[in-house]
Amino acid sequence: MIRRAALLAFALGPIAARADAPPPPAVAEVSIDERLGQAIPLDLPFIAPSGRAVRLGDYFRTGRPVVLALVYDRCSMLCSLLLRHLARSLRDLSWRPGRDYEAITVSVDPTEPHALAAEKQGHYLQAMGDPGDTAAWPFLTGATPAITALTSDLGFRYTYDAETHTYAHGALLFVLTPGGRISRYLYGIDFPSSTLRLAFSEAGAGRFSASVDRILLTCFHYDPASRRYGVYVFGALRAGGAAVFAGLALLVGVLVHRERKKGAA
Repeated sequence: MIRRAALLAFALGPIAARADAPPPPAVAEVSIDERLGQAIPLDLPFIAPSGRAVRLGDYFRTGRPVVLALVYDRCSMLCSLLLRHLARSLRDLSWRPGRDYEAITVSVDPTEPHALAAEKQGHYLQAMGDPGDTAAWPFLTGATPAITALTSDLGFRYTYDAETHTYAHGALLFVLTPGGRISRYLYGIDFPSSTLRLAFSEAGAGRFSASVDRILLTCFHYDPASRRYGVYVFGALRAGGAAVFAGLALLVGVLVHRERKKGAA
């Protein structure tokens, strides 16, 4: 067992070393400024998947909490993972969109057409189990002023890389009260149904909950070896590396102590 623990520590060594490296330049400005209780602008104009002009506030008139995802539809990395996991969690949730809560996705790319948003909407509605209910989960597109105003008030800091035509952004969900105030930030790409149910209940009651785990996955990382961009874990390994090695040190110490006791016996 001691040998296994030592091998595990050896294997994790390169990860910890990479965790100390500075983030790629493209993600240096990517962050989340939590603004619990702040109201987002509900008069912002967007385009529904059908091509119809809407206002963000159109989805806040039902008295139900709202879960909002900021992505861009051409993203094939974290955005797809986030939406796929979200669709699966919403499918397993006994509550239904349009009845117990509202679900909205907004693209941060002002060049994306509503036809592409409609295509993506159909895909994830199928994954959620409601392929025909297009009103249950609208995928909105919009112009730069509306996108900038929304992301700014949500504290969502992201950047655009003109060379690769991609966005560096964090992966998370925003849960809002029926009145449009920020109730909770849910980080990551995997959202258990129990977590969503609790977040919806809190938002529906007008409560605000600070995040306990702030691990921000960032959709943008250049790998010089493969010359490709992938997922960069911003701030997560840096905080987790020390904890991992502390745990390994404790494990090795316990195993050594046990082996010595056995030898003495």
